[in-house]
Formats: sequence, structure tokens, C-alpha cells
Amino acid sequence: MKNVNMFNNSIITRRTKIKYHLNNFFPNVIANLISEYDYQLEGNSITIREKGYVCTDCISISVLSDDGKNARIVNIFGDTIQLQNLQTGDSDDIFIGPNKPVCSIDVLYDDETNFKIVCGMTCWNNGSNIVEIWNAQTKKLLHTFLAHDGRINCIAVLPNKKCLSQDVQEKLIVTGSTDTTLKIWNIMNTADINKPDTNCVLTFTEHTAQVTCVAVLPDNRIVSGSYDSILKIWNPLTGRCDCTFKGNTANISCVAVLPDNETKFKIVSGDYNGILHIWNPEPKQSKLILKGHNSPISCVAILPDNRIISGSHDKTFKIWNPQTGNCDNTFEGYSAIKGIWVLNDGRIVIEFFNGKLEIWS
Repeated sequence: MKNVNMFNNSIITRRTKIKYHLNNFFPNVIANLISEYDYQLEGNSITIREKGYVCTDCISISVLSDDGKNARIVNIFGDTIQLQNLQTGDSDDIFIGPNKPVCSIDVLYDDETNFKIVCGMTCWNNGSNIVEIWNAQTKKLLHTFLAHDGRINCIAVLPNKKCLSQDVQEKLIVTGSTDTTLKIWNIMNTADINKPDTNCVLTFTEHTAQVTCVAVLPDNRIVSGSYDSILKIWNPLTGRCDCTFKGNTANISCVAVLPDNETKFKIVSGDYNGILHIWNPEPKQSKLILKGHNSPISCVAILPDNRIISGSHDKTFKIWNPQTGNCDNTFEGYSAIKGIWVLNDGRIVIEFFNGKLEIWS
């Protein structure tokens, strides 16, 4: 496959694409490889998943590792966690069982080679909202605990082991939910599945609508977005909200951290009006407003060159210059875009609401 710098064209139409057609929709069984050539080449994409069993508005993949050669993702496919190699299409599967759709996911590293998979789930049989911790090497379930009174929309692993100024022996995670709260968890505590909050070390309650997105800042604080149209920065050491950002006029759907220099950062949020805001934590105001999408923005990420990429229900993803606020490029997708992840080499993994998963290069 010829690689094309897709960022140099104003609009991409996928004239050339390579599709992995999957036996029974399992990516580790590649039936055949079809190449469609057109000399008016404007972009490349690889389809690595034709269909999926998708939990609406929730993300089902996470980038697992990326050394520039063998990028892998954690890919939720029905009742299976797939650790999938994006170069070969091969996957290592962990069966998690039926009737537990995964709503959110992240990866917790023990060291460079060993890791755990953290999943937020809703159990269809009893309606409970749980977190499950899986050992990726042994494929065994390590822990299960009740987490929230509503669906777990987002999960992030905290690098700092301090909470409320106390050292915690194991790593922490933060979850956001439709019950309007964020919770910080010590995931290695012994938990009783029948007793909620056994592992919970801190709860944030100031949002007035469901929490839709969460990210960890370079200073180890937490930023969250909500359907109350507000962004908040939380301090795990004090248990308090440090900053509140108001200015969005619609539900906030996604958030990303934009590095400014070694010590500073900005926050990018997307909302249901199709608008991106770039926020400056000091003096707590929106620096730029980026308009161009005509439907809700579902996802936002940062490219290696520090530009912003956003995906929308309008079936496009756009590249933005954070210095000028201008849209540099617009690309057309198959359908409404659900999630975007950027690999170290600049390739982009895109998940569509119809379950399709692609790599763009």
C-alpha cells in the first residue's frame, strides 16, 4: 500500500482503500485481501473491523502500545476483548462473557510489558454498573466492583498514586457516569460486588448532568466535561474543584489536553452544537472558538504536530490549527464518526457509529 500524506489535501475521498474481509467478523481470521486502485489517489484507509456491537455514544477501543512499527489497540468486539495488531490484523482474544456491554475502557500498565484492562460495563441482567479489571497476560478476571448508579461513560488511569494527600499503594482510576458524579478508585482493594463504593476513595459531585468525558492533565489533575455544558478541573490531592469553565452553549461530548510547553497546557472541548473551544486554564477562559462542523462533535484528539483533529456526526473529521483557529483540512468518512485515536507515526484510527473501524494514513 502506498502511503499518502493525507493532511495536504483540503478534502479526502477514499479512492484507494484496503479492506480486510473477516470470516464471521473476527479480525484474526483474514479471508482475503482486496485492493482497489485508482490513479487519482487522494488518500488511504484500512478497514480492520467491518461491524461491531456498539454501545451508543461510548468508546470501545483504546490504544494499547505504539512503537511506530507494531501499534496495537484494545478493541471491544461483542463479548470479547481483542488485543489487536494494526499491522497484521492478528488479535489475542479475552472472552468477557455475554450481557455485559462495555461502555468505557482504558489500559493500566504494571511495567513496560505487563498491563491490565479496565472496563466500565452495564450488566443487562440486573442493571448494575460495574468496573472489571482483566489481566491481559493470563486472560483472567482480577476484580469486579459496583461503581455508579448510572452508565460509566468514561474511564482514565491516574499516574499519580496520591489522593487526598495520602499515598495509595496501587494505581488509581477515575470514572465518570450518567449519575453526574466522578469517582476515584483504588482498583486493587478487595471489593465486595454487593457493596457499592468499597474501592472508592473520592467522589466529585458538582456536575448537574451526566459526565461524558474525562482526561488527566500533565499536573495530575483531572478535567471533566458534562451535559451541563461545563468543564471542571478537579484536584485529587485536595478533593476539590479548582476551576470551572463556562461558555459552551451545548452538551460537552469530548475533551483533550493540548500541550503548550513543558509545564503549560490548554484544554480542547467539543460540544453538541458542533463547536470546539480551546480553553486557557489561566485566566479560565476560552481562547479560541472553532466552528466548521454542522452536527455534534463526538471526539477530539491531538496530532503529533500539535494540531487538533475532531470527528463529528456530520460524517467528517477536521484538522485545526490551534494558533489561528483555522480549519486546515476536512475529510469525509463513511458515516457518523464515534472515536478518533492518533498513533505515534501520525496514522489515525477511526471508529464509526455503525461499528466500522479504520486506519487512515
